[in-house]
Amino acid sequence: MIEKILKAKHWQIFLLIVEPPFLIELAIMGSFDSKMATIAILIVAFLYMLELSVWLWAIAIGLQNKLPEEIKMKVGLFKIFFIIAFSYIVLISLVITFAFDKIEIDVVAFNKPSIALIAGIFIVFHLFVTYCLFYCLYFVAKVFKTVELQRKTTVSDFALDFLLFGLFPIGLWLVQPKINQMMK
Repeated sequence: MIEKILKAKHWQIFLLIVEPPFLIELAIMGSFDSKMATIAILIVAFLYMLELSVWLWAIAIGLQNKLPEEIKMKVGLFKIFFIIAFSYIVLISLVITFAFDKIEIDVVAFNKPSIALIAGIFIVFHLFVTYCLFYCLYFVAKVFKTVELQRKTTVSDFALDFLLFGLFPIGLWLVQPKINQMMK
């Protein structure tokens, strides 16, 4: 499956990532049921995130065999950070969608220090997940550029690619044709 993703044309991947969420959104546009619309939006966001994540995973893992023999990149930390970030995004989406309208916060039950502690823990974890996401983009860009140049790379070599992977769908249209060339 990874090889099929890497060999796919940029427009095919674009349609695969954008079309299903778009069609679901069109299907629910006429719905006035806010709960149904919320669930549909969650499904759309999840599909989009899942498909984009699969593309990035395919690049990071699938191009490993195209690296020069003298350069081996450790994928363990990438996999851990990727799973943490993906799981957090799914979890936070579910909490926002299903829990916020059911939670009734008793202000008296919470004192200000406990609210501050919960907010502090959430902020720290959120920042860690943001770091995980940036590391994953860094790793994908580094693998991509190392395979493209067939030598050890520095941050200045792949800084633009890092931005392109982060600026989806623009990056897809510029990067995927190069990946197609690498797969030949």
